[in-house]
Amino acid sequence: MSLALWRDIALVWLALLCFIGLIVPLVVAVFAVKGMHAAVDHTPRLLHKAQGYSRALRTHTETASDRVSEPVIQFRSRSTQISTFLDRLLRRPAAHWTRGEKK
Repeated sequence: MSLALWRDIALVWLALLCFIGLIVPLVVAVFAVKGMHAAVDHTPRLLHKAQGYSRALRTHTETASDRVSEPVIQFRSRSTQISTFLDRLLRRPAAHWTRGEKK
């Protein structure tokens, strides 16, 4: 057994250990690339679905807002009309002797 044989065995052993050591990062990289590919494929569909849900939620929110705010707006409008009417009805004309001077 010469030193060249042990050198060759050590070289093969070192190559085998490096190969095994590099298999793990290679497998991780392959699965990362496959995962990114799957994510890129599914993202547009999921975004369109989320956009649909967002549009439906916005529509329902606007409908509910209109349903709630419409009676409030009508009440305030009517109360302003009544208040204006009562102010005009109960306003006292200026006395003749004041000649338009305000108190």
